[in-house]
Amino acid sequence: MVPPATPPFELFSHPTNGLSLRTTCTLPSGTLLLSEPPLLHLPRVLTAPAESSTALGRDVLRSVLQELGTEEKWSFLRLSNCFKGEELDPLLGTFLTNALTTSETHCGIFPLTAVRRPLIVTQLTLLLQRINHSCTPNTSYHFSANLLHLHTLGPLPTGTELSISYLSPLLPLSTRLSLLQTHYRFTCSCTACLTPASEERRARIAGLSEVLREWEKGEVRAGEVVREAGKVLGVGGVVDREGLVSEKGRLWRDASEVMAAHSSCVLCSFGEWRGADERRITLTRECAKRAAEAFEIILGEKSEEAAKMRRVEKDPRKAGRWGTRGRGELDGVVLVDPGKGEGKKKRKKKKTKKAKKEGEVASEEQNEAGAAGE
Repeated sequence: MVPPATPPFELFSHPTNGLSLRTTCTLPSGTLLLSEPPLLHLPRVLTAPAESSTALGRDVLRSVLQELGTEEKWSFLRLSNCFKGEELDPLLGTFLTNALTTSETHCGIFPLTAVRRPLIVTQLTLLLQRINHSCTPNTSYHFSANLLHLHTLGPLPTGTELSISYLSPLLPLSTRLSLLQTHYRFTCSCTACLTPASEERRARIAGLSEVLREWEKGEVRAGEVVREAGKVLGVGGVVDREGLVSEKGRLWRDASEVMAAHSSCVLCSFGEWRGADERRITLTRECAKRAAEAFEIILGEKSEEAAKMRRVEKDPRKAGRWGTRGRGELDGVVLVDPGKGEGKKKRKKKKTKKAKKEGEVASEEQNEAGAAGE
């Protein structure tokens, strides 16, 4: 998939956030907004706050900038510096303000040039500069094949402000606020930061990752993982209530590995799984399917992660942990979506009321019949 020739977004002046980006048309989930090569791609050590890295960062940046052409050099120098007026070297301040992490070891600068994006001024940089931060982002970026890719995380109506998260949205509120103030010099006032209930829900999502780690160590049973995954990730679950689509792919993928680890059976010659493990196979496939659907939105339909999950959905034996754990831990466990579960409960309650009413009517008819007989 390639981004549209005419960007489906535009610059606008936000009342409180300054220059921002907003959609110019309705965009479906998983839309690729742009693919951009890095202007600079340097070791992450340059972003470390330690004093020892400051001189190194300044010297490396000056050396790299000297090798750039005039236009490329100016595209970097025109970027914003949130550390302006402080003791930090201006070049390093500009780099720290705009660098996006591309791997565990490197980060990059991604200015959108006027030549490639005619509707966007050169000062529109890397997304961090004009796509503002939100702890509940509606777009997600990733780096692959030496390109930064940006996808929408949900259907976005015309005029929606685009946002990304500068850090993990699952960090505690106090940590998020501290990091954003330290590294970007602003105090976040997004809905998540202003909603007390959000803190508890995000802790629950982060807790699922902890449960998965405990399962790795053999400290919790697989059934607990499945039940918690359903409550957190299922339709109407905690992730949906928080709007954190960006977390679904990773967590559903890990859940599918748990299911696969406790499965062990063979595919019969006529193409059906032997009944003893049919339910475990269903659980593995369901988790893999949901992981694939999430990755197709977050990373794109052609992404390797999405393709891998589709392969596991088709044949669960493709899962890396297939059959590596005991099977009994999943006995009697069912993956339930909170939303669907609640609906079923309501329907059952409604049915009970109806049956009760019918019973009362029948009782009245019997009494009337008895009175007539007398």
